[in-house]
Amino acid sequence: MVVLCQDGGNGLEFIQLVVAVTKQLGYRALINSIYNTNVRVHTSGRRMPEAKILGVIPRAGYVNGYGWADETLVFVDFSSTSILTFTQMIQQNRSRL
Repeated sequence: MVVLCQDGGNGLEFIQLVVAVTKQLGYRALINSIYNTNVRVHTSGRRMPEAKILGVIPRAGYVNGYGWADETLVFVDFSSTSILTFTQMIQQNRSRL
């Protein structure tokens, strides 16, 4: 998953949208890796209760201007009914109008 939102405050919504589209496409789970230097994504991800941390790979990559960074592996199981498909998300949002 690539998060392109910068300073917009829409990180959680973007992650939920990507998860909904991925589930809609028929995937059953998502494994994501995030450098620990990416504080914004970690902050948004912590607000998504379905995301479970699998572990941390120490010194997984070199980040320019920072140095060696650890990488957190995150797992999201799409079988949870709390995770909506994209179609369900649209229907839910329409019902709020």
